Amino acid sequence: MSASAAKWLLASVIVARSSSFLFSKFILVSMNPFELLGLRFFLAFAFLLLVYRKRVMRTFSWDMVRKGAILGITLALGMAAEMLSLKETDVYLTAFLENMALAIVPFLTMAALRKLPSGKIIASVFIISVGAGFLTLKGGRPDITPGVIYGLLAALSYAFFIFLTEKYVKTLDPLSVGIWQMGFMGLFCAVSAVSVGTITVPEEGSTILYLLALVFLCSCFGFTFQPVAQKYMSAEDAGLFCALDPLFATLWSMIFLAEDPGMTGFIGAFLVIAGILLAEMSAESVKKVPGKLLLLARGKNG
Repeated sequence: MSASAAKWLLASVIVARSSSFLFSKFILVSMNPFELLGLRFFLAFAFLLLVYRKRVMRTFSWDMVRKGAILGITLALGMAAEMLSLKETDVYLTAFLENMALAIVPFLTMAALRKLPSGKIIASVFIISVGAGFLTLKGGRPDITPGVIYGLLAALSYAFFIFLTEKYVKTLDPLSVGIWQMGFMGLFCAVSAVSVGTITVPEEGSTILYLLALVFLCSCFGFTFQPVAQKYMSAEDAGLFCALDPLFATLWSMIFLAEDPGMTGFIGAFLVIAGILLAEMSAESVKKVPGKLLLLARGKNG
């Protein structure tokens, strides 16, 4: 696969995953968050296990199962917080708050290495924090709702997930770990759903359609093909695409839900994106951003 094809694939993956906010918002009208997540990830696990069963069996180890369980539970907590945030607030706000995880990860890495954060990281976190402040402004004053708090908790859980994933995939097959992770996510969420009530099977055609879109478009395609694309490009180039997730989530919410972030929302979104890109890029990469974006727009190799 060429570098150009890999970039288009990664962009497609992230745009597909960005639609999960919209589909989840629709489904949460008739299902509770744990029911939704349990069904979504159990179905995704079953499908991927069927497709990649030989690879999963060939790479099987109890260490992989253990680490898949840790990753699954960590991400499930983040996804549950995301669902609760979506029930309480707008799609665009949840999407941007959750993506603040990309600025938290460097701090987790530096804490593990017992190193002080660099000036670039401190600056990026400051910019993102100011952006988050603008996002939560309603009527000219901060509006810290339960939805905002859940969104921040989702960012924290997702940051831990990214940090742990980077450690685990160094010695294990990334695809197999990802499949086990989905299985444990489904199990954890199903148990949680039973503990808070009864599990109901969706009956409305629209709800089933949205659920299938979450399973195949957002989970199977969205999570499976990202490692494939990143194999042919640098981590710094891949980091540039992270900004597409909240941007497209906001676009879908404006088109299909008539959400209006307002001027403060757009300012906040710009600052969060700027902070994410700053956190993801080295000083040398920053100088090359205009050229990289131009090459991406033309579909050429970077």
